[in-house]
Amino acid sequence: MTVAQQRLLLMACVWLLGLTNAAVLNLGSASTYAVIAYSSVTNSGPTTINGDVAISPGTSLAGFPPGVINGNLHETDTDAASALSDANNAYSNSHAQACTQVLVPDLGGLTLAPGVYCWTTPNVQLTAGAGTLTLNGPAEAVWVFQINGVFTVGASANVVMSGGASACNVIWTVSSLTVGANAALQGNVLAQADIAMGTGTTLTGRLVSSTASVTLASNDITLPNCPTTSTSSSVSCSPSCFLCDSSNLAICAASVTSSAVSIHDISLVWGLLGLTMAVLTGLVVKESYDRS
Repeated sequence: MTVAQQRLLLMACVWLLGLTNAAVLNLGSASTYAVIAYSSVTNSGPTTINGDVAISPGTSLAGFPPGVINGNLHETDTDAASALSDANNAYSNSHAQACTQVLVPDLGGLTLAPGVYCWTTPNVQLTAGAGTLTLNGPAEAVWVFQINGVFTVGASANVVMSGGASACNVIWTVSSLTVGANAALQGNVLAQADIAMGTGTTLTGRLVSSTASVTLASNDITLPNCPTTSTSSSVSCSPSCFLCDSSNLAICAASVTSSAVSIHDISLVWGLLGLTMAVLTGLVVKESYDRS
């Protein structure tokens, strides 16, 4: 089976099973920024930010030095406003994705496959101390966490990536974020309100506060090395991925749908789906006729 045929079959399986996969984060002009705040960025201690910083429409930047910004600083200029606008669009698009699984309020000890996760309660936590959240999947896989309230990360808690998973594709849409000391986080935090990082906490990803402030304390904030586009045409999963099995489809879909899909491919898959529905409709009609 060719790569194109595998891709088409998997797309058909996704549609037929009603499975919604998490969409890749599109940050637009915000992609080079490690920290974006609406009103202020305040720091204490030897924080290092590896990436650009934007503040808009506020103008308050405090604690640099001793903090260091290894990137460009934009305060209330057109670049800062554009970055904030694109980050807000990324929040809206990510938070609006269809939830694929409802989780318990404490993420500690969980190992999660790619998907869109949500909660029935507003506030979510990652337990202090032994709290570890493991995200397991290929580099192209996407995780979206839709938290309507406060996301609280306890001291020394951490998020671990495995199986080749990338912090580029981890998206936290939250109301606000509060992190204890010496935690280790991964992903893009898109917050509506305040972000407060505990002393010594590290983040591979970015921090965005759409309407409020970002507070840092001896932190290391580093943008992940994210490809701008995917040019891969190979499929890393086994033939068993293409059996329309809902138990393994999520991870395989992330691999296959990351490959370029042409207009011709899309036309073919819609033709395949149309043919499938026509055949099913014909069988129903024939059965009704035979019974009569």
